[in-house]
This record gives sequence, structure tokens and C-alpha cells, in this order.
Amino acid sequence: MRRMPQNGKSAKYIILQTSIGDYRQAVLQLLAGRYGTDFLVLAGKEYFDGTTKTRIKLGDNFRLIRNIFFLQRFSFQLDCWKSVIAADAVIFEGNPRIFSTWILLGIRRVLGRRSAAWGHAWPRKGPLKGGTRLRDALNRLAGVVVAYTRTEAGHFRKRLPGVEVVCAPNSLYARGDIRPAVASLPPRDILYVGRLVAEKKPQLLLEAFIRVMPELPADACLNFVGAGPQQSLLQKMAADRGVEKRVLFRGHVGGYDDIRKEYQSALVCVSPGYIGLSIIQSLSFGVPIITGNDEPHAPEIEAAIEGENSLFFRSDDPDALASSILSVFKQKESWIGRRRSISEYCAENYSVEKMAQGLSEAFGCHEGK
Repeated sequence: MRRMPQNGKSAKYIILQTSIGDYRQAVLQLLAGRYGTDFLVLAGKEYFDGTTKTRIKLGDNFRLIRNIFFLQRFSFQLDCWKSVIAADAVIFEGNPRIFSTWILLGIRRVLGRRSAAWGHAWPRKGPLKGGTRLRDALNRLAGVVVAYTRTEAGHFRKRLPGVEVVCAPNSLYARGDIRPAVASLPPRDILYVGRLVAEKKPQLLLEAFIRVMPELPADACLNFVGAGPQQSLLQKMAADRGVEKRVLFRGHVGGYDDIRKEYQSALVCVSPGYIGLSIIQSLSFGVPIITGNDEPHAPEIEAAIEGENSLFFRSDDPDALASSILSVFKQKESWIGRRRSISEYCAENYSVEKMAQGLSEAFGCHEGK
């Protein structure tokens, strides 16, 4: 660990975000241990839509700031300007809808201080749609881009010549914690992990489960892990169709040991709509994942290898999803036997250590120095 700076000195390395969920705890804890009080995370209480809330625990390495939202589409950040301007290096959220980011990047550019924009190569709508040009302008102003995946890093390099690009593979767990989730009883359940929002299509999964349920083992359940505005709708649908005893709502589960237990009982994880970091989580525990073949997936979809660690079904078709679920149960022993190789692949490519290395490079540091 680096020597602690004297009281009153500003942090050298800052990550500034709208909000930070507890899924970032491991990588931020690693950086805090590496840089001591030279490192600071700044974030508000929640994201634009309120579904991602700041839940990290970093002690003196974290400070809460204020986000002022306009129409739930734009924002301005306060209580961070002095620290951000003074820092040696700052990683900003690469979101062009945060007005204060443009101003802070401009000030730091004039001062000749290192800045990076951390974000996706494309808006969720797809390549060259939405705010792509604005994102590119923001990235050029920053001068350094942090990509979530190797695929996105390649897109950035082609699109933004002259801009430094580093890759911080989107990860959840340290390499030593990426191992198959195994319990005394064989896995038997279907698992959904994520926010219960329309774009993730949990209702489609519930409909598919209801259709395939007669062909599944009597003790196989559908477990929803997560919270969101669609929960009451899903609960009512399960009750109306008489399946409420086999459809369980776990709410938000954040701790490593707790979420690992959910995967221990899961034969397969399903993300019926777009998928993001949840694919990395599922593969970390060796659990295969089923997802739609025509969705605006986040770049983490690069981790999916059809037939080896994942299956794709025809999007928005509950019968196709039901068929994919049934196929996993019919090949149960084969999928259970692959858990170790699925997990090892994830450990090799998507560990917190690799992510922290990329973020350190964005700060201008190499090998944690």
C-alpha cells in the first residue's frame, strides 16, 4: 500500500460516477488497497432512473456527492469540483448527458491534467445511433478512453485515432473467487439476476417457465433475484396462473456468499432481454446462461460462446425460450460437468485484477505504481 498523504491533501486518483452499485465493490476495494488515500471514489446516491443505487463501502476512499437531474435524462454534479480539478488523474463517467463533465474535462485539459472517460462504445440503441457523436466528442476531450471489453476497445481505436484506449474488462470477482458454485444437492432451478424492468423482459421468462413447467422436475423453481417496477406485475401473473409456489422473488442480493448460494441451486441462468454484467457473474460461478439472439446486448455478450457456456433463443418467443430451458434440463449432466471449464474461462478473461489493471493504466499508472 502507498504511504498515506498528509491531512488536507487532495486525492491523486479519482473515479467520478453518477452512482456505483455494490457489484463494483471488489475492484474499488483493490484500488483502495493499492493507492491508499491517494485514491477517492465520488458518486451520488442513485442513477438517472433510480434503479442503480450506490451501495459500496470504502470508508475514507468514498465520498457522496450531489446529482441534480433534469427530466431524468440530464444531470449536473456538485460537491466534487475542487477535488476533481486538483487530482492528478480522473476517470469520468463517459456519459455526454452529464453537463458538468464537459466543463470539468475542459478545465482539466487547459491545466494539462490526465482525464479518462469510462463508458461504452455505443448507446444501447446500437452503433452510430443516439448520442454516438457526442460520446466521441467527449472521449476526444478526455484524451483517454476506458473500454469495458476487448471488442469495444477495438471499436474505439478504429473510431478515435489519436485517443489513448485502455481496456478494463468488466468484472465482478477476484480471480481466486471465480470458481464453480457447487452444493450438496444437484442444481435444479432456473435463475434470473438483474433489475426487474421491462427492457430485461422478465415477464417473457415467467411465461416461458409456465409453458415448460409440466415437463420439468417437480422441484424445479424459477428464482428472481433483483428488484424493480415489474415485480408486482410478475407476482400477480404468477398468482393468477397458479404457479406462485414455484416462482420465488429474492429481492436484491448483493454479498458474494449470498449470491453464490443462488447460483448453487441454479442449473441455468436466463436473461430474456438485453444482457450486461450478469453474464460475467453467471459464468464466474460456472452456470450457463440463456439469452435472446436479437437484443441490444451490452458488450459483455462477447463472453458468450454458443453451446459451450450459453444458448441463444429466438428473441420475444416464449416457446423458443421454453425449448431452450428444456434442452438444458435434458442435458443436465453435461452442463453440470462443464461448470469448471466455464468458470476457468471467466477467471482467465474477466477477473477484478484485470479490471483494476486497466483502471490503473487509465490513471497513467502501470503495475500499480
